[in-house]
Amino acid sequence: MPSWVALSIIGLTCWGTGNFVRKQAIAHISPWAVVVFQSVTVMVLAIGAIAIRGELNVTTEALLLAIAGGSFQFLANISMAFALTRGPASLVVPVSSMYPVMTLVLAFFILGETISATQALGLLLSVAALYAFSR
Repeated sequence: MPSWVALSIIGLTCWGTGNFVRKQAIAHISPWAVVVFQSVTVMVLAIGAIAIRGELNVTTEALLLAIAGGSFQFLANISMAFALTRGPASLVVPVSSMYPVMTLVLAFFILGETISATQALGLLLSVAALYAFSR
């Protein structure tokens, strides 16, 4: 198994578990507080990882892209937190987990990456899944 597959499986496991825990936390504190505590946790862990590994060679372009990515992550996190206050995790999480569709479309139009027939089928099935979840 390629290492990227194993890392992806770890990622999806952590995302799924994190959203489950987030839904429980929102029952006790505001969505804003949940996002703040999650963000602080990420910062502490990331700073620790950088300190341990000693990797911090950053170009201006990389810094700006990372800030943009972080801004979108913040918007995604707060949107997700509020969505979880209004809907069941069993529906909110699968719908929001369709975000790879957006990545695929952006990669095609902006980065010029190709979309295989299998990926196109997956895109269509994702749209069908969004429709099914919304019913």
